[in-house]
This record gives sequence, structure tokens and C-alpha cells, in this order.
Amino acid sequence: MKKFRFLLFLIPVLILAACDSDDGGVNPPVGDTEKPYVAFVKPTNDQQITGNQLEVVLTATDNERVVKIELTLNNNLSPVATLTQQPWTTTIDISALPGGINSITAKAYDSAGNASNRATVSFERKVPGAFRFQFVNGAEFTSNRWDLADGNAKDESTRRNYVSRFEAGSGDMGGQTDWYRMISTDASISRIDTMIARADAHYNVQVYGLANELVRRFTRPLIEQGFLPTPPVLPDPFWTYMVKVNDDSGAPLDPGGEWDITPAGGILIPFGLVNATITMKGKFVKKGDVITVNGKDIYTWEVLITVTIDLLGNQSVVPVHIWFSDDPAGQIKLMQETGLITVPILGTFPVPGDQQELVSWK
Repeated sequence: MKKFRFLLFLIPVLILAACDSDDGGVNPPVGDTEKPYVAFVKPTNDQQITGNQLEVVLTATDNERVVKIELTLNNNLSPVATLTQQPWTTTIDISALPGGINSITAKAYDSAGNASNRATVSFERKVPGAFRFQFVNGAEFTSNRWDLADGNAKDESTRRNYVSRFEAGSGDMGGQTDWYRMISTDASISRIDTMIARADAHYNVQVYGLANELVRRFTRPLIEQGFLPTPPVLPDPFWTYMVKVNDDSGAPLDPGGEWDITPAGGILIPFGLVNATITMKGKFVKKGDVITVNGKDIYTWEVLITVTIDLLGNQSVVPVHIWFSDDPAGQIKLMQETGLITVPILGTFPVPGDQQELVSWK
């Protein structure tokens, strides 16, 4: 009977010894069961990190003593760093992490083996060359706008505000539902231009009816000046790229890639008894130009849209340069060069230039 009672006594002891916990398999002595506490000072939640180094600053407390803090990235089980003394600070190499949202987790242990609850913060790694454009509903951009004179010089007498605003759309638009209105107002003439745009799954920017919108903007002054007798008949709109700097996996493309903006055969523009054919191509020119606005250095991607007008074999070319950023996510600068359209027998017709430069955003 004594032996039986002895075995009964051992059963709960064996059960306790077999229990697992969130402290890495270390069972604290009965005298101290209070968990330590750990929290992040840096990085803050949703902080944007540029470069390859992540500065980590933690605060940790315990009723006895914190002896170590383990750090893991993106829920990986293996620690990337283990801190064993104050100050609880370190720097972690994040060069191997993808651009975009990542997370870091801290877990503290005290001298008795108690483990804290995990503390986790998310941060966004900004990778130069990785374009991550996302429309923000209600975002507003104010630019200065000028007409360009000969030689593409700014005509300061034409300087005015040009305000663009993003508004989320609803319903189906050309087979897409995640689209936005880009509503732009020219303060000098109170004219409103609207484009329908979206960011695709790889953060490139598409515009619905981009070719039609560019033709309308391009031919408007020609119609107003009487050079075009009637507006052109435009094709049905479709989605096409305004900015294409990432491949189908979201990885950065090398500069130099081109794409068609107009449909096959171009768009016909009536010039009296003859028609001109207008074609447009987009090209990823380069990345890395930094434009400073209100003390902020803005990393940009430059796109070139080449407008070619063919009239009876005479080709006129008008380049449109556009600089985009993903922080802030919008157009930072635009320059449509001045040009001339050559019409046999009738001579040449001027194409006005235009320049826009961002001054503020909200």
C-alpha cells in the first residue's frame, strides 16, 4: 500500500514535467512565475525604412532581471539576433528582405526562465528601384504649371496652380473594379480634366482610355486655334500602361522597356481633306532622379511618352516626359515639349508645350 501511494504521488510530478510552454522549454522555479515585458521603441509600427540596416531599440522590464531578448523577422523561428545586456539596442541587416511590408518580433526572458509575450511591429522596407505605387483615396497634389515658349523655356507670365485629386471609383470599368478618378483642375481657366486609373497587381500604373485622353489634350489647342476643323473620332477606351517599371512578378525592370499606348494602326485626326495618323509609345527611361519638394527628397521614375503624327509621310514628334514617385504616390513633374506639325502645302502648325512641377501634397 505504501508503494501504491508513492506512485500516485509521482504521477502529477511527471505530468508537470512533461507540459510544454511558450518559454522555449525552460520551466521557471516555483518562486518566480512573473513574465517579463518587452516593447519596441524603434522601429515604430508601419515605419518606412530605406537602406539595408534596421535600427532596433527596445525597452524591457521584469520583477527580477531580464537576461536576454530574441529577435526574429517575418515570423521566422530562428532568431536573427539575441541581446544579453542593456542597452537593448542593435542593428539588423535587412538587405535580403523583400521590398514592402515586413515584421520584426521580440521575446524577452528573465533570470528565472519566464518568457514574455511576443511584441511585434510591422515596417515597410523601401527599396530604391522597387516601384510600389498605390492610389490613396482623397490624396491631393498641387503643382505649378507653365506654358513653354520656344526652346521649352517656361513662360513665367503663364504660371498658375494645377491641382489633382484621387477619388476611389465604384463599379466595373473595363473589367476592373479597383480604379480611381484623377481629377485635375487648371486654376487659370477652371478647366477640369479627368482620367480613370489604377495600380495593377505589380504596382504599375494603368489608365483607361489613355490614348484617347492624350489625343484630346493634344488636339484641344489645335481645335481652339482653328488648325483642326473637327475633333477626331476616338476608338473605344481600353486599359493601357502609363507607368510600367515592374515585371509580372513585381521585380524592377531595367530602363529601356517600351509599350504601345495607341491601338494598332493609330488614331486618325482629320486635317481638312486628309487624315493624320497619331501613334503613341511609352518608354521607361530611368530611375533615381531625386526631386526636392518642401525639403523632402523624392526618388522618381521617369517615363517618356512619344507622340508621333504622320501626315502624308511627314512625321512630327512631340515628347512628353513624366516623373512619378511612390512616396508620395503621384506625378512629381511633367514636361510636354513644344513642337511643330508639318502639313504639306499648308506649312507648319505649333504644338504648345507644358510643364508641371509639384509644390505640395496632402
